[in-house]
Amino acid sequence: MKRFAQIMLIGCALSTQVCAQMSAVSIRGQVVDKSQIPIAFANVDLADKGLGTATDMAGNFTLSGLGQGDYSITVSAVGFEMYTELVIVSSGESTTLKITLADARYSIPQIEVLGVRNSSLQQLPGSAAKIDQREMNLLAPVSGNEVFRRVTGVHVVDEEGAGLRTNTGIRGLNPDRSRSVLVPEDGVPVTLNPHGEPEMYYTLAMERMAGAEVVKGAGQIAYGPRTIGGVVNYITADPPADEEVNVTLQGGQGGYFSGLMSYSNTYGNTGVQVSYLRKQADDIVGTSFRLNDLTAKFRFELSEKSSLGLKLGVYNEASNSTYVGLTQTMYDAGGQDFVRMAPDDRLDLSRNSLCATHRVRFNANTELRTSVYGYLPPRS
Repeated sequence: MKRFAQIMLIGCALSTQVCAQMSAVSIRGQVVDKSQIPIAFANVDLADKGLGTATDMAGNFTLSGLGQGDYSITVSAVGFEMYTELVIVSSGESTTLKITLADARYSIPQIEVLGVRNSSLQQLPGSAAKIDQREMNLLAPVSGNEVFRRVTGVHVVDEEGAGLRTNTGIRGLNPDRSRSVLVPEDGVPVTLNPHGEPEMYYTLAMERMAGAEVVKGAGQIAYGPRTIGGVVNYITADPPADEEVNVTLQGGQGGYFSGLMSYSNTYGNTGVQVSYLRKQADDIVGTSFRLNDLTAKFRFELSEKSSLGLKLGVYNEASNSTYVGLTQTMYDAGGQDFVRMAPDDRLDLSRNSLCATHRVRFNANTELRTSVYGYLPPRS
């Protein structure tokens, strides 16, 4: 009798397992953006069940082993708004979904080297690093030098201690005036003549940036004419869907002051983002300066498949920068107890810029972007 009872119990257990497998169903689907382009590595969660997965390169996902009932499915991805939907699962039936995520920001149609999706990094030959808005807020940098020192393989040399001039070298190349590195803003080269005269006398203000990208290795060759060492792409903020007003103030010794004011909003099919930066100092290791930086970005949605972006910039700087550095005697004296060897040296920069980008999307896999940009060169 005991053996018979044991066999009966095993048979019942097997029958229960088979029945559970037969009643188990799955939720399948694809996650795309508003242009129907698949979104890779999006997070798909059933928060109330503690289950989750991620989409593949084609944007597809599968949640298996589910029973009959109601499920709250949440989908999230970098650069997109979170999506939540209530899914009703019937016994013995699989559910297929098509989920479209909306852009989290009202993006200007500029060019980003790496983009906002993790898949861009994985497909890039060589190595790359991306500093996003969250990390920028934690750093609260006085200059870009503080940001790029965090990237492996990037060598940054301070010139006057205030970050007015960037000297960046990648993987051992000469950092002088960043001449071996392509430096774009939103994918558009900053130097007047990147092919023949790439020296960076004008330096972008990191305070008004939303992030930065650094590309090193074989992948850098695709992004411009001066990529011997790599690419350092500055990313500016875009207009959000709702009104935002931000004011950031910093101060320090030597009369140092930095103030950034910005306003952004979206009016119908037009997005606007305006920022003004004022920086000044009376004596930072002997350097004084006055800097004004005004930028404005506009986006016009011409139709469902086309848009136009405009960006304007006005930059003025007056500083007593000099090529005559400290002598050994001055350095030994502590760097302060000396008379400046070139007290009349000054560097006054004035730079006006304009960029227009038109984007047309023909289908999910084909897009045409046309950019026109120009500068009134820095002059002293």
